[in-house]
Amino acid sequence: MYLISGADDLTVRIWCCKTGECLSIFPSQSVSAMKFDDCLLLTASYCRTATSWDVKTGDQLRCFTGHTAAVLSLDFDARLDILTTGSADGTVKLWSLSNGDLLRTLEIPDNSSTGWILSVQLFCDVNWQDHFSVVAGNREIIFSWVVNVSHATAPTFQVPFDSVSIHRRLIGWKFKGSFLTIMSLTEKSCFSSDTMIETSYEFSESRLVVTKSETFPIPKEVDICSYLGGGKCFSVFLASRDNETVLYITRRNVEIPPILVKFPLEYR
Repeated sequence: MYLISGADDLTVRIWCCKTGECLSIFPSQSVSAMKFDDCLLLTASYCRTATSWDVKTGDQLRCFTGHTAAVLSLDFDARLDILTTGSADGTVKLWSLSNGDLLRTLEIPDNSSTGWILSVQLFCDVNWQDHFSVVAGNREIIFSWVVNVSHATAPTFQVPFDSVSIHRRLIGWKFKGSFLTIMSLTEKSCFSSDTMIETSYEFSESRLVVTKSETFPIPKEVDICSYLGGGKCFSVFLASRDNETVLYITRRNVEIPPILVKFPLEYR
């Protein structure tokens, strides 16, 4: 298992979690987001660029330039040869990992005020053939595109359906199979607690269709920070309570109440 970290000396380092050894060091002007696999490290920068690195040699491979403000989020899929970036300029861009070419800037609806794109995710299911999905969002709204890719001559992109907008506080989303699950919160007030809303969409006939929506009350003393994932019968969230970091776990069976797991957790 490996750990990746940024440092005050403007470097990114990959560590071996078992031995504590620093395996690779990558120089960087600034780092706002990062992701890596066994071969590639991708870093996003406040200097309006993203960069790809060779994990084994530490060499810089490509610099992706084109955003007009800080790049705040990224994701990549080496099988698709696609990098996606989200920026403070309010745009989402798709790039070729292998040559650095800008393939497409995904358009945000004119009537939406998106602000910074804080999260982006690529998703490709083996059953989707020539399709993949791009999901992007900030703290209040989420956009999702299904992209049709043709590699006959050069990549061409089509967006056959409108994006999905969630006008509440967005806390996370996950893809599993052909389903997209979005978790959002209504804001708490002096008279009410947060209400968490879990909405499931299924990718069907080139669009996302709502299949289920459930509502869960959140205790006033618990603040939900992010959605970590879940299964058929439960969901797991990173939360805080009384200045402590906790895991908040909800169960679908209404007879079984949610539980809190305090840190530090034991590794087994």
